Amino acid sequence: MEGGFAWSASSHAVDPPPAEAVFKSPGLELLTRRIASLRRPRILDLGPPREPTVTYFSQYPCVIHIEDLVRTLAEDPGMSAPEAPEEERDVEGAVERAIVHEAGVRFDAILGWDLFDYFDAETIRAVTRRLAPYCRAGTILFIMSSNHESIPSEPGRFTIVDDRHLRFERVGEIGRPGPGYSPRGLERIMPDFRLQHSFLLGGGMQDYLFSRV
Repeated sequence: MEGGFAWSASSHAVDPPPAEAVFKSPGLELLTRRIASLRRPRILDLGPPREPTVTYFSQYPCVIHIEDLVRTLAEDPGMSAPEAPEEERDVEGAVERAIVHEAGVRFDAILGWDLFDYFDAETIRAVTRRLAPYCRAGTILFIMSSNHESIPSEPGRFTIVDDRHLRFERVGEIGRPGPGYSPRGLERIMPDFRLQHSFLLGGGMQDYLFSRV
C-alpha cells in the first residue's frame, strides 16, 4: 500500500516481530533506482557498519558514509535516560556532536533502516533538522518501522539481498514498547522532509521514502 497508510497504537500487530524474515521492499527498489541514475551518488548510512551494505553499494560509483547513530547518541552524556526530566537532556547538542560532516558535503540518499523506532519525537526532529543542510533538494530518506505493540530491545540487522529484497534479523529480546509512528505523524515532526511513498510489508513492517524539500 502506498501514499500515507497510517495506524494508531491501538491497531498495532499483536504477534511479535519475526526472528528472521525476507521482505520485498518497494521502497528499497525505488531508492536503488534513484542511486543508479546518479553519476556519483553520496550515501549516508545511519546504521552500524555492515559489510553486506558496503558490498552491495560498491556496484555503483558512490561514496558511502557510516554513522552508527544509535550507538553514538547512546554514548553521549547529553542523552539522559528517557525518564529523566527534559531539562536534563541536551538532545540538540548530542545530535550536533554525532552528525558532523564537511560543510560542502551533500548526500543523495540516507539509510535510516528501523533506527527511528528507537528515537523519541524530539530526537527525530533534532536528527532530521541536523541532516537537512547536508541534503540536496530531493535527497531520499529511507526508513523502516514496525507496527507491533512490542519491538526488540535493539535495532534489527538488515541485509540487502538484491535491489528489491531485504533480510531482517532480530537483535535483542522483545519487550520495548513500539513507538506507534505513522508516516504522516513522522512527516509532522520532520518539517524538512516530505513523505513520498509508504509501503506496508509482511511481518508487521513498513517502509517509507521521504524527500528533502
